[in-house]
Amino acid sequence: MTGGIFKNEHGLVAGHTYTILGANEVLVDGKPVRLVKLRNPWSTDKYTGPWGTNDTKWNNETKSHAGVTIDDEAIFHMPMT
Repeated sequence: MTGGIFKNEHGLVAGHTYTILGANEVLVDGKPVRLVKLRNPWSTDKYTGPWGTNDTKWNNETKSHAGVTIDDEAIFHMPMT
């Protein structure tokens, strides 16, 4: 399954297709946050929005819940809204 956006935002490129790899739920302060796991086949532009690779919300527990096992720059998570 794939997804895309209509305007450039948070480092994502309009008209570019991103592969949807799955969905996960993590707990933050006891509240569930639903995340979608995506892959950028170009791996050149990086998602910089909420739950992006460098977001401070990531810790060992949230990475474990989201199934993050390696730091692959092409794979990123973003919240489902």
